[in-house]
Amino acid sequence: MHKKVLVCLPLNEAHRAALEASVPEFEFRFNALDDVHAEDVLWADVVLGNAPVPMIRQNKHIEWFQSNSAGPDAYLKPGVLPENCMVTNATGAYGLAISEWMLGLWLGLQKDLFLYRDRQTQHKWDAITRQVRPVAGSRVLCVGMGDIGSNFAMRAHALGAEIVGVRRSVRPGAPCPDYCLRVVPQSELDAELPQADLVALSLPGTPETLHMFDAARLARCKQGAILLNVGRGSTVDCLALADAVHSGHLFRAAAVRPSAVERTECDHHAAHFRAFQPGQNTG
Repeated sequence: MHKKVLVCLPLNEAHRAALEASVPEFEFRFNALDDVHAEDVLWADVVLGNAPVPMIRQNKHIEWFQSNSAGPDAYLKPGVLPENCMVTNATGAYGLAISEWMLGLWLGLQKDLFLYRDRQTQHKWDAITRQVRPVAGSRVLCVGMGDIGSNFAMRAHALGAEIVGVRRSVRPGAPCPDYCLRVVPQSELDAELPQADLVALSLPGTPETLHMFDAARLARCKQGAILLNVGRGSTVDCLALADAVHSGHLFRAAAVRPSAVERTECDHHAAHFRAFQPGQNTG
């Protein structure tokens, strides 16, 4: 069986050789994501990596599309892929890298490391009077307990934080991970928010999660809490979030992947919360 495989992933020579050796009867083309051409996409029966959607849409014979992200939302829209195309994602690939990024950012916010860095750059040496916030003993609410959420929960627990997990549903009698105080269903989310010093979101973009954290739910958060979103940007009402930080209700907020629309809407609030792009900053 002969198949043509286009690979748009950042692979080194060893990775390429291993991939080719795994199915020697397949023909491979390796392209950097910024060097993918329509001709390559149209040639392929299999595409590994997030080739541009307009090019993918033109390929009517693609049999398998492998996304290099956990949520291949743009490729699941009607008309992008043929009906019989198999779609797989990268769930499970980023738990370690993104949870370490979350940990670093949380520590930076808790201990005012960003403020110290900025003041040092500005040659301001007077004392910072604001009390830094402890990590040990903090209550962390992990909303989403998949690969990323669970990895972060384990690492936060190792630093002495108290972890409460939130899942869409919890089976009766399901064991609680030893790094959590408890794991509750999403229906109990509002009851947990007022106790959380950090709310860590790692949710997919679905109709059910769209603006799950709107103004009303953000108002239920503990005064001075931090909100950290590494799931889909659509989970949070960006303007409501910016207002919550600007008013002082939330201490800080950070997002690893705000949508393009949300970035545009929140430009005028950029001084009040940090927004990071995926990939370059999360590993």
